Amino acid sequence: MTIARALRALLLAVVFACALPVSGAYACSCAVEPGGVAPLEGTVFYGEIVRRDVEGQGATYVVDVERVYAGSVGTRAEVRTPAHGASCGLEIPGSGGALFYAEEKNGLLTSHLCTGTRSADGPPAHLGEGYPPTGAGAVATSEPAAAPPSGDGGGSGSRALPVAAAFVAVAACAVLVLRTKRPALTQPSPGPAA
Repeated sequence: MTIARALRALLLAVVFACALPVSGAYACSCAVEPGGVAPLEGTVFYGEIVRRDVEGQGATYVVDVERVYAGSVGTRAEVRTPAHGASCGLEIPGSGGALFYAEEKNGLLTSHLCTGTRSADGPPAHLGEGYPPTGAGAVATSEPAAAPPSGDGGGSGSRALPVAAAFVAVAACAVLVLRTKRPALTQPSPGPAA
């Protein structure tokens, strides 16, 4: 196979690889450091996590609510989040105490890594006394929470591998072309004998 044919085959392989569909990739980029102090917006409460259920790409924390600091929530709440931290899902254990910063959308509580939700040993003193939960209703959902937008505009991570492969292939082609176009080094011929 000649070098020209090899380069054409490589170029076709790169074009084909870039055209393949790639599943979405997420990179969680937070404006608030995980575990930092988030503003009291939406629904904020402390409770004991009863369990964490994972289904597909989503997870649900079932929580016995003890104190509420913003919004309204019942004595038992279900909070939906993406299942993995790479998708901005909550990275707290499936049991123990936790302080939840959640949003209610269409009757569903959702949270993610960037909200400031975190494990806690007891109700946080810095939020004051709070108030008791309102009633026995649970907030539930069957859809995972949407991940917050990433710092790069979102979605660009899904094309990173094909773009990197294309860059490497183009660099390899350039090296091959330069090596074939470079004149051969010749030894100077010895001059006439004196």
